[in-house]
Amino acid sequence: MTGIAIIVAGLVFLGITAGVETLVLMQLRWATPGTSFYDALLSNMASALLLAMLAPRFGELANTVSLFTLVLVFCLAAALIEGAVLRLLRDRPLARCLLVSLAANAVSFFFVLAATLSLLFA
Repeated sequence: MTGIAIIVAGLVFLGITAGVETLVLMQLRWATPGTSFYDALLSNMASALLLAMLAPRFGELANTVSLFTLVLVFCLAAALIEGAVLRLLRDRPLARCLLVSLAANAVSFFFVLAATLSLLFA
């Protein structure tokens, strides 16, 4: 893949996950639709940037741990980062921010997984 294609794919992934997480945040009565989208977008951007910086370290682990474990670590790290960002954005208890982030990330990751598998096996 070229650099432009990777950037476009990343932006599409960011848009999909932010949209799905916005819906989850609204269902959990986090905030208004606009505020929920803003929070989801900022938290996803923060986790994407931090995980991109940590990716080389996780790449070193790829030879020693299973792919499932590596994906699970990435998912949990994203949820923790996004929970911390949600806490910084809104004055809510940390436990609530982490639970909301975990729920939103679980739904968005399953949605992206289902979409990816449907494209691969279509």
